[in-house]
Amino acid sequence: EVNSEKAANGQLQTEDCDEFILKSSLAEWKELTRDEKADILYKIGVAEAKNLGIDDYMSISFSAVKMPLPRLAYYDNNDRTVALNKAHIDNGTAEENVDSLLHEIFHAYQHYLVEKLDFDNELVKNGYYFEQARHWKDNITNYRPSAVYGYDEYYSQALEEDARAYAESRLPDFFPDKTDKSGSEAATAEAKD
Repeated sequence: EVNSEKAANGQLQTEDCDEFILKSSLAEWKELTRDEKADILYKIGVAEAKNLGIDDYMSISFSAVKMPLPRLAYYDNNDRTVALNKAHIDNGTAEENVDSLLHEIFHAYQHYLVEKLDFDNELVKNGYYFEQARHWKDNITNYRPSAVYGYDEYYSQALEEDARAYAESRLPDFFPDKTDKSGSEAATAEAKD
């Protein structure tokens, strides 16, 4: 069971969330109320922020809001909040919702690094190790929203590509028996054959 006291104190680790995720089938997720789903996602978000070392940077003020589909979620760096689409919480699978949450929390991490790094420092300015952070900084400055530039331009930005890759890399920690994002039992069974 997820420990609410640990979550409130920012001490919740990924392993504290796994038990619920692992024993909850897709049918159980669908039967939960939006508030129950949002509570679980909030606790996962708190744990993930701590795992990334940004729990002091971003106090997760998680909200479920109405937004037009296909937009599933967003991170707002002005108030450092993550919001998930109510319809996505209501109708999406547990895996899809966790994927969206991880993606948005990684955006917080990207913004954190860009804000904290000294880009006038020669090592940060020219060092190979900081190359991706330089791409993120440029991408934040020249962000291309899909409503203005189209989906392909939005999708191919460094910030978006890296957030998708991060979320995809973390999903097996929450869903070790899943092999695809669709949550399809047939696809999972087929992949095991």
